Amino acid sequence: MHLQKTAQEYLRSLFPAIAALFLVLVLLLCSCSREKDPIPIGLAINLSGDGGPAAEHIRDGVRLGVETVNSRGGINGHPLELLVRDDRNDPEDILAVDQDLINRGVPVIMGHSISQNTLVAYPLVTGQNVLLFTAYTATSELSNRDDLFFRTSVDTSSYGRAMAGLFRDAGIERVSALLDLDNASFSEDYLNQIRKNYNGTIHKVSFHARKEADWNRIAARLLQGAPQAVVMLANYRQTAIVAQKLRQAGATIPFYATLWDQSPCLIHIGGSAVEGIRILTFIAPEYDNDQYHEFTRLLGRRYLRHPTAKSMRGYEMVQILARAMRSVPYPPSAAAIKKQLLSDTYPTLLGEVRFNSSGDVQRPLYVVTVRDGRFVQEQILEPAEQP
Repeated sequence: MHLQKTAQEYLRSLFPAIAALFLVLVLLLCSCSREKDPIPIGLAINLSGDGGPAAEHIRDGVRLGVETVNSRGGINGHPLELLVRDDRNDPEDILAVDQDLINRGVPVIMGHSISQNTLVAYPLVTGQNVLLFTAYTATSELSNRDDLFFRTSVDTSSYGRAMAGLFRDAGIERVSALLDLDNASFSEDYLNQIRKNYNGTIHKVSFHARKEADWNRIAARLLQGAPQAVVMLANYRQTAIVAQKLRQAGATIPFYATLWDQSPCLIHIGGSAVEGIRILTFIAPEYDNDQYHEFTRLLGRRYLRHPTAKSMRGYEMVQILARAMRSVPYPPSAAAIKKQLLSDTYPTLLGEVRFNSSGDVQRPLYVVTVRDGRFVQEQILEPAEQP
């Protein structure tokens, strides 16, 4: 009898602990059941075609942006789910990966890496009521449209006016221009915008990045007519090679380039040949604000990288989209995100962003120079008003 009573008292003493354990399990189950569905968003860029290695910086910036958003509660409790696709810098693959993302229900696709690829994607993506959002497309062919296309990059009309002004200020009357026609919607468009604002002589030398090029012959053609400067409308690898060939040929004239070349790869490949090259860009080498300092710290910790023009723009895209999506009903639609993007101003690590009615932006431009193997800010150009 005594043993039976002792056992009962023992069981009664365990009851509070058992009840507490049961409560913990219930709370865990409830919290699991309350976990909100993720919001899928797409990233479609060239990770393996020509210029693909530089796009790794885009991917890392976007991934870090998504991780940061999710660590702070996601979109009103809904985590972002990033779906990354490699478009291989190929028109068929661009359409295939974008269609796959659309089929998976993304309201927005961030892409593509260059203007030509974005133009391929544009009718497919926007035609199926999905937002196409990019920081890497400058072609004016997509400017001034009331559609589902938004970008944080300034367009070629702004660049053309600014580049022409740089030539005039330097007293340059004869320019040779290197154009990659595989991204003609950027390179040809950029050159045409310069011509609209420049009365000097421009000698054009074209090539196709997807075909084998005779770089010695290209360099010789660029030097025909005794140009006072060369402007590179090509990617970092092509610009670096041509710069080397021109310097080997004895050219001492200044080189100008575009945001397309603002990559550490330009310096790694070009070496001393790209020292002094002047890049017209809307990305400063670094910024002094809390968002930029946080990004720098997180990027170094997570990916062991320093900020680049590509990674900073990728991170900024996610931050802007996340802020817009927090203010729209769930699940977020492209139309609702568009309406919100047009109604707000977005302070970012790269400065303040405000979209006009066409989803375009005006931002300060910078002249960034390669000096002692690093990018250095040389000049700030305030954005000109659209004509």
